[in-house]
This record gives sequence, C-alpha cells and structure tokens, in this order.
Amino acid sequence: MNNTKKEKYEVKEGNYPIILSVENDKYVMNIVQDENPFDPREKYHIGTMICKHDRYSLGDKPGEYNEMSIDDVTELATAEGIVWFPLYLYDHSGITMRTTPFSCPWDSGQVGYIFISKEQMEEEKITPEKAEEYLRYEVEEYDNYLQGNYWGIVLEEKKICLTCNHTEYEVVESLWGFFGKLKDAPILDIKSNFPEDSHELLQALINY
Repeated sequence: MNNTKKEKYEVKEGNYPIILSVENDKYVMNIVQDENPFDPREKYHIGTMICKHDRYSLGDKPGEYNEMSIDDVTELATAEGIVWFPLYLYDHSGITMRTTPFSCPWDSGQVGYIFISKEQMEEEKITPEKAEEYLRYEVEEYDNYLQGNYWGIVLEEKKICLTCNHTEYEVVESLWGFFGKLKDAPILDIKSNFPEDSHELLQALINY
C-alpha cells in the first residue's frame, strides 16, 4: 500500500510494531501491533469451543470436555437443539481457523466444534439465528488472535525541549484490544477516549 494524502495529513506505514502513523504539529497517532493480545477464550463468551490437536492448545481452556474423544465431542456438539459449527485449522507458516474447509487437504483439517445449547440460548434470550451470529463472531475473533492480528491506538504529544530544541514524545492515551480493520472498529467509542483535537488524525487513519 502506498502512502496516501488525506486532506491535511499524510498517513505513513511504519516499522514493526508500528503499522500506520500520522501526525500534526501537536500529536503523533500510531496504530501499533499488539504483541501480547488477550486470549478471547479467557473472557466471557457465549459459545463453547472444543478443539483437539496434537501440537496446539486451542479453544476453551481445560475443562469438563477436554478428556472427551473427538467422536464424543461430535455427538455432543451436533445433538438436537444445539446450534453449532465445525472448526477447521490451516497450519502453514502460522495458523488460521474458520468454520468452512480450506482448499489444501495436506495442511488443514477439522479440529473441533463451537456450539451453544438450547438451554444457553434460553438463558441468553437469543434466537438460533442470533446464536449463529455470535458463534461466527467468536470464531472470527479467535482466528485474529491466532494470527496475531490485534492492534491498539497510541497517541503521543510532542514536547520540545527549550534547552536543546529536541523533540520528545509523551504518551497521552492508548487503547488496545482491537482486531480486523480499523474502519470496522467502534469509532465513536474510540474517539471518546482521545482528546478532541486529535480526532482529525484518527479520521485520517480510518480513511487510509
């Protein structure tokens, strides 16, 4: 992707861990790779994700399902009244997961299921259609975690040393835990966490 001029601001690609950067006379705003993202399966989630793999520890953390065979897991996940999706893993220079098979049979295969029971749907007061949406989102979220595709926004204010005229940078605010594309992030919520006079920089990054 080439550097692109957006109105007053030039958005530039950065060196790892900085993904994108834009600045004005007062601030520098960076999109930064999150090198230690939080495992989304360790926070609240609706679906149950059970995976079996020889080399990777995937899905929900050890619990009542982990000692089950893959046949027992299949029987459990696909029982009547349960909303479920199969989980497929592609393992080649990194790993990625989705609910449909990959085209390469040598480096991919089914590793488990994600599902939600009828009782859980009743407890959460959601329809099967809404449950499918939640499960697809949880798989997308977990896939981005597996790929390391998490990032944060860091805003730094420029400080000029009156003695040596050297520019130093002081972190004013940072926000983490995002995945996927910036344009799909909750922009209004993000803006509320940053000074109003930095919003144009954020908009420039969104438009890039």
